[in-house]
Order: sequence, then structure tokens, then C-alpha cells
Amino acid sequence: MSFLYCNPNVLLVKNNYEIIVNVLEQGVCYIKVGRKTYYANNTGIMPSVNLVQKFLIPQKHLDKQKSYTVCYKRVFERKSYFPEVGEEQCVTYAFKPIEKEDNVNMIYTADIHGEWDGTKKVASYFGDDLDLFVVNGDFAESDSHENLRKLSKLIGDVTGGSLPALVGRGNHDTRGALAEKVTDYMATYDGRAYFDFVAGPLSGLVLDCGEDKLDDHPEYCSLNFFEQYRKDELTFLKKLKLADRPFKFAVCHVPFMSSRSMGGVFDIMPETYAKWGKEIDRLGIEFVICGHQHELDYVSSTDPRNKFPHSYPVIVGANIHGGMVGSAVTFKKSGTTVKYVHESGEILREFTVKDGYER
Repeated sequence: MSFLYCNPNVLLVKNNYEIIVNVLEQGVCYIKVGRKTYYANNTGIMPSVNLVQKFLIPQKHLDKQKSYTVCYKRVFERKSYFPEVGEEQCVTYAFKPIEKEDNVNMIYTADIHGEWDGTKKVASYFGDDLDLFVVNGDFAESDSHENLRKLSKLIGDVTGGSLPALVGRGNHDTRGALAEKVTDYMATYDGRAYFDFVAGPLSGLVLDCGEDKLDDHPEYCSLNFFEQYRKDELTFLKKLKLADRPFKFAVCHVPFMSSRSMGGVFDIMPETYAKWGKEIDRLGIEFVICGHQHELDYVSSTDPRNKFPHSYPVIVGANIHGGMVGSAVTFKKSGTTVKYVHESGEILREFTVKDGYER
């Protein structure tokens, strides 16, 4: 692994994986799956300047082969004629797709804010039985490439490059000198941080609210256009049909359907968000899992805090106060269970998605 900064991240997006590779020095990369080679740029030029590169792999291909090889050549000088290039180096990773039909184990984290070690402790809950790792926004400050790369390192450490992961963006990830580069370290669809996905018996969608205040708020100095972005996302939702799988869920950093998060200056675009909610309801999901509040919560479909009607419960499944807390979710045909797991290993609460819990 001498040329790699960390283990690759195999991220879900639609019916593909987008593999994120971070290298230590400038060079070209490509990925081999079986007899096929995948490149980072389909215009014919292999990028060598960026230290992070992305490779889109059809999910069926990698699931069948169950391994992939990352290859690299150091580019010492990319001259117009006869560039100076090093020898090929390769590292092969075994890959474990989600092939279970029941008892699928997922760790959900959000609101890390740079607390990487505590998050890794939470993510170790299932041990070798982990099937999917989810990181849902507010990673760390977007002020340096090194800070951005720490997201990749976290995912690489937890999955070993051998398990799928799912990444959503939070409002804090839209701020800072390198905010525009955050999505270089995430899977995206058509350049956007919202998309549907499928993996084994799971299907669902990742939503992206962007910032938590209107574009003209003085904090942003008119550097955002999230109001149009949310409207575009609504258009996407109206056309969306999720893959038919036993377990369907949605990931969204901000619980936009709850007055707990959407009050005062944060109560933005209520009509648009209500239309989001209507489309998500149509998709027949089991639950939406969120972060943002820094407070664990369960909001049932009949909770008085709901801003508009919906049939699904909302799980706020992460907390940073008093040590990192995430959610250990097991998708079961008999009833999906959720455990709020503290970084110490203590289970703070356990419940089924359907039944919820009393506050």
C-alpha cells in the first residue's frame, strides 16, 4: 500500500460503486476488476495532478468478481513529449458485497466534526459482521485537503477497502475554503450529492439539504445557490422510483420534516420541503435516518413536531456531546432494530423502527 494514503472507499451510488482512491504523490491510477480496466477520466486523459481520484464501477461486475486491484504509476514530470513515469505498482483488495437476504448490519454515523477516533470506536460495534458503513455529513472543517482526506481515511480504516459505504453531505461541509472540493471525496450522481442506491436487499436514497439557512443569510455572503439546488432535487424526487427491495430507507443530514430542526431562521423553504416529503412518502420507505441536531431522537409519523404529514418515522441517530454516538441498525424481516451505540460500547437505547420508543 506504499503509494496509497489510505484504503480505498467503495461507495454506493445508484446501481454502481464509486471507488475513491487517495495517493501520496502525483501519478496516474486505474482499477482492474476481472479482465476489465476502469479509468478516472473518460475523455481519454488519465489525471495525474489530483491526489484523489474517482472510479465508477458497475455494481454487478464487482459483486461477481469480489475483488479489485488498484494500480498506480508515479508521474515525475508530465512533459509534452516523453513524460517521466515510474513503474506500475498494484494492490489487490478482496470485496464483500451485501449478499444477505436478512439480518443486514449497518453502522450509521453523522456530525463527526473531526472526532475521528470516537467514530471509529462506534463503527467497530459489529466487528467482522458489518455489512454497510454510513457517514452522513458534518465531517470536519473544509479548510484543507488534509482535512478532507481524513474522511477517506476514516472510511478506509472502518471498511478496509473491502465493504461498501454510503456518504451524505451535511450543512457544515458546504462551508470553508475547500467546500467546493468536498464532493471529490464522496460519490455523486451527475455532479450532485443526492441520488438513489441499491445494495443486496437494500435500496434507498441520499438527500442533500445543503445549508440550513437561506442563501441571502449574511453568513454566506451570497456564495451559495442552494434554493435552486433544492428545487432541482425536488424534480429528481418526482421522477424517482426506487429499486424493489425488501428494505428501503432514506439518509438525510437535516431532519427537514421536524420543527425541532426547522424553526426560526432555520425554517426555510417549507413548501418545497413539504413537497420533498410527499415524494419520499410515495417511495414507500421504512424510515429516514438523520443527524444535525446533536441530540438523539425518534419522531413517529404522528408526532406533533411533524411539519407535514408523512407515514415514515424519522430517526436522529447520532450525537457528539459526551462522546460519539451512532446507530447500529440491523435490517430484519421480523422488524428492523436500532441501537444507539456510544464510543465506549455502551448501548444507550434499543428499539425497533416500527415501534419506536417513548421519550
